[in-house]
Amino acid sequence: HFYSADVQYGELVFRALPYRVARRVGFWLDDHLIAGTWIAGEAIRLPLWLEPGYHTLRLQALDGCTAYPFALTCWESEELSADCAPGEPPACISAVFEAPEWVPAGHAPQPVEAALDEGLRLRAVDLRLDADARAVDLRLFWAAEDSLPGSYALFVHVADPATDEPLAQIDAFPFVLTDAWGADSRWQSAVRVPLPDDLAAGTYAVNVGWFRPEDGARLGLVRVGTITFEG
Repeated sequence: HFYSADVQYGELVFRALPYRVARRVGFWLDDHLIAGTWIAGEAIRLPLWLEPGYHTLRLQALDGCTAYPFALTCWESEELSADCAPGEPPACISAVFEAPEWVPAGHAPQPVEAALDEGLRLRAVDLRLDADARAVDLRLFWAAEDSLPGSYALFVHVADPATDEPLAQIDAFPFVLTDAWGADSRWQSAVRVPLPDDLAAGTYAVNVGWFRPEDGARLGLVRVGTITFEG
């Protein structure tokens, strides 16, 4: 539970250590699903776009509890002693979280409010060109008012602004599949699109949307902005 005095945008950075077994977790902000990741000992950078007021951030193991028949201290034992008799109920393998650090972004995402099919909306976008890395970085803030009827993949195209022909692209399923989001989700997509070595200097469109890989059907396409690439 925490309080934000004003609108804030940045990253909550923390390290999480699983107990022997990597864990899939989801993040809910004020009961809206926003993200998911593996807990495997690496630093986690969770983007947050906060309105003023009180908030609750909740973490939940997506695959439920991994039951282990002995006390967790028995993982370290070379032999099972009397203290390592099977427990009832079984122990639940979990994770340890270090204290988080708030890292402000120094800017705000750009509101978009674009409607796609099936009640999905794009609320805002943070679009950045990393010229040194020859890549486009995006954070996309979605709102799903109702449960989505299928499992869709996100696409991001760096495209010819006149024809929308993709010149660089990335397609990927979200960490939590769209048919598992549930109603009133606020999913956040973090995407990096590498630019090809032969991309000429110029201005390019950045288009995003969701599609069904089985037949290519799209929920829609949104032009979220343009980049000017100097080569």
